Amino acid sequence: MNFDTGREIAREREPDVSSATTSLNHHSTTGTGTSEPPRFELKDPTPTPTGQVDGAWWPRSRHLARELLNLIPALVGRFGPVERVGYHLGDWDETPRRVAVDGVAVSTGGYDHQRTCTVDILTRKHRLTLLVVPVDEAPEHARAAMAAAARPGNADTVADLLSATTLSS
Repeated sequence: MNFDTGREIAREREPDVSSATTSLNHHSTTGTGTSEPPRFELKDPTPTPTGQVDGAWWPRSRHLARELLNLIPALVGRFGPVERVGYHLGDWDETPRRVAVDGVAVSTGGYDHQRTCTVDILTRKHRLTLLVVPVDEAPEHARAAMAAAARPGNADTVADLLSATTLSS
């Protein structure tokens, strides 16, 4: 999926003002998001990527802009500045086109054709697809899904990673 190929998108759930940027201020120890660290796991980098996802993320709410304030800084050290985040429209509450994270504007785009329960994180040199574990998932299932998604060589589908059969194995 290439986010820079134009606007052949069926619909976007974003404000009509294309230059809208949201800067969220929260009371936290870091000044960016909540004081809780993001809950995510990534596959170890390999020369040849495997599977449908590069890891998993278990956000605390359906408010993507707020959740990105914690996730993005945790990814920057390993992958460089995040430029864009793509997401499935039905997975998140209304999200602005840009979110200011540590003073840097990150573009966001919601798409009907984006695989549900995933986000794509784009940097200058990397593209990560993360499984998004539903906010209300039971903790033991969420941890199992994240561990499975981050397992080296894992090639399970998003549906399999979230299914009870995979989680219990």
